[in-house]
Amino acid sequence: MNILVLLREPIFDRIPSLKTLVWGLAEKGHNITLLTTRSLRFPIPSMSHPRLRIKLFAEREKKRELPTSFKLSLLAVKELTFHHYHIILGADCYANILASRLSTVFRLPHVCFQLEYPNFPPQSLAEKQEIKSIETARILITHDRWHHDFLKSQMDLTNTQVCYLPNATYSQSGIQGSHMLQDRVGEYQRKIILHSGGFGRWFRCRELAQSSKQWNSDYLLVFHLSHQMEGDPYFDEVYQNKHSNMAFSQEPVGTDELDKLVSSAHVGVALYSEKDLGYRATYMGVAAGKIGNYLKCGLPVIATRLPSLQYLEDFYCGILIDHESEIQTALQCIDKNYLEYRQNALHCYRELWDPEAYICTIEESLLKLS
Repeated sequence: MNILVLLREPIFDRIPSLKTLVWGLAEKGHNITLLTTRSLRFPIPSMSHPRLRIKLFAEREKKRELPTSFKLSLLAVKELTFHHYHIILGADCYANILASRLSTVFRLPHVCFQLEYPNFPPQSLAEKQEIKSIETARILITHDRWHHDFLKSQMDLTNTQVCYLPNATYSQSGIQGSHMLQDRVGEYQRKIILHSGGFGRWFRCRELAQSSKQWNSDYLLVFHLSHQMEGDPYFDEVYQNKHSNMAFSQEPVGTDELDKLVSSAHVGVALYSEKDLGYRATYMGVAAGKIGNYLKCGLPVIATRLPSLQYLEDFYCGILIDHESEIQTALQCIDKNYLEYRQNALHCYRELWDPEAYICTIEESLLKLS
């Protein structure tokens, strides 16, 4: 198959499941072309594969430039006009709206990769168009049954086939011997408690930083950032109030290096604000990329108590908390049976998160379309 993937936002390296989908299909012999933007804010896509072509174009930076969305539209039309494709896949809001329209013009099946929940109820025209593009897609790729059930309750998916793909990276699971974080922060005696990836009020980073002041000296909180944050008011506030129990790893890394970095931590933390995220937090499930990465590297997880994260306690690989003040106690509980928690983390990843079986199912569905 020849598959055209459209992604308006310059965040390909920050979407584990999309990278996994592209890599998995390329490994199975399918040709992938990715049209996406480049930006100084984010690293250039690092993936390389003989069956993958990545075509980058600059985000709009000046008023007199063409809008970014219009640039993507022109490039997509050119690509579909001069090259033969079997499927067009949209990978974010605007890309799916565009893919839906182009699928009609070029008579190609549209596959919707659902990066995030749409806004419900939709307010703007773009939000309404996004929902329509999902409802008319031949296949919807979302993360899990939590996402499927919620989307089904908000829109008409009667004629759309749904496939699942956890937000997991394509590298192998396992515990790696690494001191990458220790080298970065210059601390080799204390146990590193890692918060990796997105940084902001949605992840209660300020509250996490404040709570870590009360931890005993055995533990050090490290924030590893997925992209440059200098100049962001929220980040600057937390950074300026850092204390002896916290440190920062500010240089982003690629997928392979990220596994080494995560493996060097002791426990992973994933907090979500239902106040700010609403249903996006409540029905998080296996969309939480940082949790998948922790589990893949054998890290026990401390996370916000949400119904869709109950599997962490069911697999005895993590502890759910109602407030940041409970983290110290949770850490001590994990340390009492640390090796068991680590092994269970790997088991949980292989049972729920490992993308290999999901990719096979998606490929079978795509082949039926082409």
